[in-house]
Amino acid sequence: MGRRGNGEGTIYKRKDGKWTAQITVDIDEITGKVIRKTFYGKQRREVAEKLTTFLSQKENFLTNGKHMKLKEWFPLWLNTYNQNVAFSTYDDYESKIYLHILPALGEIELCELKPLMIQKLYNEKAVSGRVDGREGGLSRRSIRYIHVVLRAALEQAKREGYLTINPANAVKLPKPVNDDTLKRKVLTREEQLQFFEKCRQEKLFPLFAFAMLTGCREGEILALKWNQIDFDKKEITIDCSVSVVKKRLKELKNKTYDNISLVNYTDKTMRIVKGTKTASSTRTIPMCSELVTIMKAHAYAQKLERMKNISCYKNEDYVFATRYGGMLDYRFVIRKFHQYLKKANIDTINFHSLRHTFSTRLLEEGVSMKIVQEYLGHKSYNLTANTYSHVLPQVKKDEIECLNRVFCN
Repeated sequence: MGRRGNGEGTIYKRKDGKWTAQITVDIDEITGKVIRKTFYGKQRREVAEKLTTFLSQKENFLTNGKHMKLKEWFPLWLNTYNQNVAFSTYDDYESKIYLHILPALGEIELCELKPLMIQKLYNEKAVSGRVDGREGGLSRRSIRYIHVVLRAALEQAKREGYLTINPANAVKLPKPVNDDTLKRKVLTREEQLQFFEKCRQEKLFPLFAFAMLTGCREGEILALKWNQIDFDKKEITIDCSVSVVKKRLKELKNKTYDNISLVNYTDKTMRIVKGTKTASSTRTIPMCSELVTIMKAHAYAQKLERMKNISCYKNEDYVFATRYGGMLDYRFVIRKFHQYLKKANIDTINFHSLRHTFSTRLLEEGVSMKIVQEYLGHKSYNLTANTYSHVLPQVKKDEIECLNRVFCN
């Protein structure tokens, strides 16, 4: 009998007289070890039949999915296996699939997808992957997110027998074209003081000062209510957040979601308030004296505005509200933020940079990374450390100077 070909398995007789058939079915993505399927029998014909049956079933699986293209599989995976994820997470998956993955790979059949094809996609995204009309590539974080979605969808296809291996496991994420993209943009100390000086009298100044002095996320600030602020203890409790997602009134009606409420909606989107994403996101943040002063003045100004519009004021208790007491629109807040930056003669940054400014100032003043992690509500210490690794060199220099003062004077 001729030698069996690659992928057809191996049959041999053991020293104890038993016949064995083996075939490689996969490679462990963590250890790199080969995973084999093994069949045993008293006669060679017995194990040969078992091996032939297995190969036949495997071929049937692959034939069923052979002509399924990625543009067919990914929507099926999205709508079948992601029904219980958060609305915002579902929207993120959907955007990655339809804006980045399918335009490049959609016409390729599942069984024809190779690691090289995926690698080329990531490399191109790193150079010119933006879809907002602006030039430049995507950040490493964005490419990693695309990879997470693509890999998960292909892993499910593998579990169902449409693939023998997951081609995404062999791909390497490209390095950013510009290493500066890894650094978070923050306000300098001079810009921070400049912002306070030029914009203190503006109506939304308390909101931006709150963001800069607490490090809270945008959604956490817009959902904040006065009962979460304790002026006596000088503490703020963060336990909920608002997010804007695609309109899903049917899903909200047919399913029960714990700790979630609908604020309002338009033709295409809706705003929902829900509990923080993780246990670590629910946290208590101390208020500095400057912030206490700002927030007490803001509370008094809001009280005057409520009395002025008493006939149509919604008493929903939002800390940062419209003139009629409703929740502020995020797009309006962002427009005002950029107007204030221009007034203070500060280069454009995004709103999230205020969170990074808060963290950077704490680290510069010697606050431990663990405490910063707790204030930010990060789930892991490593996330905080990796995010603010660019701050550490200066902190280390300051620590050495401290040692000089202690031991050399």
